[in-house]
Amino acid sequence: MAVELDRRETERKKMIIKCIKLFFTLALLFLGQVQAQITPASVDVPGWDSREMLDFSTLPFELSIKEIKGDGSRQLALFGDPNCPYTKQAVEQLSELTDVTIHVFPAAFIGGQKSESQVQQVFCRSTNEERVAAWKSLVLQGEESEVITDCRANNGEKIRASFGQLRSSVGLYRNIAPTLIFSNDLAHPGPLPADDIEFLLDYQP
Repeated sequence: MAVELDRRETERKKMIIKCIKLFFTLALLFLGQVQAQITPASVDVPGWDSREMLDFSTLPFELSIKEIKGDGSRQLALFGDPNCPYTKQAVEQLSELTDVTIHVFPAAFIGGQKSESQVQQVFCRSTNEERVAAWKSLVLQGEESEVITDCRANNGEKIRASFGQLRSSVGLYRNIAPTLIFSNDLAHPGPLPADDIEFLLDYQP
């Protein structure tokens, strides 16, 4: 048992390191490119220079999990991997929002088969509300729902494939988990503080 626990802990640490390296590598590449690209009107969010546009209406909403908070009048989307610590940060900040509909697109962006299996189990819950609860419990507490043995959901695979084909104002969108996409078409790779998310939800480019 001790050997198995050590093995799992080693795998978990390797996954976190992989996520951190991927995030910073892609973020640096992105920030280097954005200097030479036309960007929308300035957005005053501290530390954010990645002002890329992505058509919110083109997202594959039929594949998402939908969390409605308050009156749900504002909208944004989150693409994330349950085993990435930055996705956890994003979900924590989103939990502080009110009057918003969050379209969650969970997939195995960096976590391999482990994330694939976990996402599949999330989508095998019978209702949208149960999927939201399973997703948040998995990401925030690391707690997996009771296993459904005949689960055949493949939304996670479809989400990953769709995300890889999304096109932004500057070309093919780069695959970074997490990514926030707002209904005003602004896209941001990585988590943001709740106050900045609030600002972008109401911002009109």
